Amino acid sequence: INYKPDFTKTVKDRKGNTSATHNADYAIGDKVPFVLTIQVPENIAKLKTFKVTDSVTPTQLAYSEDAVVMGTKNGETTETMLSAATDYTITYNSNKDGFTIDFKGTSTSLTAINDYAGKTITITYTATLQPDAAVVDGTTNTVNKNSAELKYSNKTTVTGDTEPENPYTIHEEAAVYTFKAGIHKTDGTNPLEGVKFDLYKKFDDATEVMDGADGVMYKGTKVTFLADTEATRLGLNSTGSSHKWYRVATDLTTGGDGIVVVKGLPKGEYKFVETQTKKGYNLLTKPVDANLNVEYKTVRGTDSTYDATTGTKTHSVTSTTYELNSTNYTYADIEVVNRKGFTLPVTGGFGTLLFSGIGVLLVLAGVGVLFSLK
Repeated sequence: INYKPDFTKTVKDRKGNTSATHNADYAIGDKVPFVLTIQVPENIAKLKTFKVTDSVTPTQLAYSEDAVVMGTKNGETTETMLSAATDYTITYNSNKDGFTIDFKGTSTSLTAINDYAGKTITITYTATLQPDAAVVDGTTNTVNKNSAELKYSNKTTVTGDTEPENPYTIHEEAAVYTFKAGIHKTDGTNPLEGVKFDLYKKFDDATEVMDGADGVMYKGTKVTFLADTEATRLGLNSTGSSHKWYRVATDLTTGGDGIVVVKGLPKGEYKFVETQTKKGYNLLTKPVDANLNVEYKTVRGTDSTYDATTGTKTHSVTSTTYELNSTNYTYADIEVVNRKGFTLPVTGGFGTLLFSGIGVLLVLAGVGVLFSLK
């Protein structure tokens, strides 16, 4: 019997759950966890070729070189780790855009994989989302793909000899998404340059994991939640509400076009808080909402049989769609108009002293007039 292996590729979400839809969203700078699952064929001992290759676009993802291979041997009940030194070889590309795990080596010099005949092994690893990663703007090409292939001998004989040339291939792909939010600040006609904002994200228990009782992991670093009083003062929470908020970007400054954009955000609810405005204008009294609860859908090929010519079975990402509030999502900067106003005197400031001085002079003038009349 020419047994055939099976092979799947998945990505874990930010909660740590394995995605059944082969996709997830992350922030630029996050380490994205991937899982490769291999069903080892019964006749693995007769195969001369049995290896996994994994590849990414280096401007989108970079491997952390932390791959771990786990499995349960025949006759055992406890899962153990396979050793890269004796059970398989692993080679990373110099620019971190791919790696290869070979379970057979040269002419089946490695035999450890034979102990897992008919069993399942998993390969887990992470890749960091890069600054130049594709950012969702509503078009179909804003996806960061991770591809993997299992190559194995396409034929065995009764004597155990194989034909390693032109091995069969199972091709798998997973998708990672990241988003952006931006402000376009004007006075109604002209752009306002030099306006500063901070960006805050509301903690979402459904998609994020708390780090202790006072913070969350963001881009590999713990970020502490704002105190309830501070969140209320900034207008992030209404009085009486206690949503957890944390700052993800600070001192965001509009350019000559009045625009500032933050790229590489996971989906969620965000708010911009203006911290400095242009001279002659008043600060915004409320935060600016930036809703990025975008629903994305990844469509993959569903071939369940091998191509008779190439000997491949392919599950590639073929298209992606995005929706926000049940309508098609397309990115746009948030338009914010800030017209000129007047500045009230600040308590204890120069304005108060000026008016106080005028008042004193008026009193002295009145007293002088009174004495003159007497």
